[in-house]
Amino acid sequence: INYSDKHPVAKIIAAGNQEWREGSGEHEHEALHEVRDRVERAMRLELSNETRRINKRLPFLATVGSSAPFIGLFGTVWGIMNTFT
Repeated sequence: INYSDKHPVAKIIAAGNQEWREGSGEHEHEALHEVRDRVERAMRLELSNETRRINKRLPFLATVGSSAPFIGLFGTVWGIMNTFT
């Protein structure tokens, strides 16, 4: 299943679900806490991947967010100057 276009949280849940499905029935003697640990490890790995992917875009967002008020102010001043002329 391709989850590349899904929400990051959906990818994390899907990773846990996939690990649970692939591991179920593999070892009958495996305790419930071992299954839970494997699922948790898979979900933590996917969480780490998604966090890394999202953080790559953070500098661009910070640049746009910090410059947007000044661009808006410039547009306001431009509009007022056009009104007076």
